[in-house]
Amino acid sequence: MQEGGIILQRQMRFYNRISRFILFSVVILSINLYAAIDLPGKDPDQSWQELVEQIKRSPDSTVVLYEGPKISAKRRLAEFDDLKLAVINEDIDGFIKSLSDSVDLQIDAIKEVFLIFPQFEKYSMEFESGNFETLYKIKSLWKIGIKLTAPDGFGKWLVENFLKDPYFFDWNLLGFLKNLTNADKVALEIADVCNIYKYQEDLYPFLHRLFGITSQIGNVQPSYLQNQIDLYISLLTRIERSDGSSLTADQLFQMISDFDNLTIEKNDLRKRLSFLIQSAQQTGKKFSEISSRDSQIAALLKKSHSENHSGMKILIAGFVMIIVILMAFDRLRLRIFIILGAKKAAMKICKKILLKDPSNLKIRFSLAMLYEQLGDVEQALKEYQCIKDLSRMLKKEEND
Repeated sequence: MQEGGIILQRQMRFYNRISRFILFSVVILSINLYAAIDLPGKDPDQSWQELVEQIKRSPDSTVVLYEGPKISAKRRLAEFDDLKLAVINEDIDGFIKSLSDSVDLQIDAIKEVFLIFPQFEKYSMEFESGNFETLYKIKSLWKIGIKLTAPDGFGKWLVENFLKDPYFFDWNLLGFLKNLTNADKVALEIADVCNIYKYQEDLYPFLHRLFGITSQIGNVQPSYLQNQIDLYISLLTRIERSDGSSLTADQLFQMISDFDNLTIEKNDLRKRLSFLIQSAQQTGKKFSEISSRDSQIAALLKKSHSENHSGMKILIAGFVMIIVILMAFDRLRLRIFIILGAKKAAMKICKKILLKDPSNLKIRFSLAMLYEQLGDVEQALKEYQCIKDLSRMLKKEEND
């Protein structure tokens, strides 16, 4: 009896080994079959037909459970010309660029994209955990329906990056921010961070743009600082566009009234306003009837033409030098106009640069954004289409 039991145990161990071997073989066969049906670069329609044939031959095959969804996802996304090549080749970098360049694509396909490019799911989780650098890889995913929740500190990170680069808030980033589940909270955080820089007058044009962004992405009521910054930029723009020879007393009265109502830093603005007043006085105009609560402006208004004559020569010479420098560097002027929010002036500079360098994608993208901000969607779409065509052409030339 004991000997028979030992034999039975040996037989059971043998059968178990055989079962494990068979199971292992089935798994290996399934993996090989998976690789044979769905490969990067293979037409997803062809893969789908092969999958259907496989199911017909073996109805009990489990291959459809783990391969069917991915092939189906590829077939759906390959319907969009902008994404087709990157999807078929499973090229994540190409997909990021194609999605970023796409102008009119807005679909609900986040599940399909995650199936083909699981890295995006990883990047999204890292972003929600506080790794904001992954934003550069996922910011265009709003076009396929992604909705993430930004963690604390994201608004501060956005402000810091914008202060380094005025082109930071592009069309894709704004779309991403609008689609956040906590967009209002991020907008409020941006506005709060702006208060840190309320004494830095050189950053007011940047703050003006940031406050404008908060109103685009969330429901945030304008703060006292925002109203002051808006008034500052409005006055700065009027001063920059005014000429001393045509300046009227009514115009100057309104400018000085707005200047007096500013409670934030305004030393640079005072210099610009003083120069405008002196330029007008140089032409023989007098403004002694206008008063100001600012002692320096008030004293200047009472000065005569002769008192200002010698100083004006120096100021005019300096002003001419600045104009010459700005005229020589179109890109510098464009950067200044964008920061100041002078969109129409910035558009003129973009067009001027593009006449000399029509394939400059960065400048053309700036022009498209300016059209969009001014509400000219049709022209913006044309520029985005042009960017897409140029990108393809340049890529083709590189490959050739």
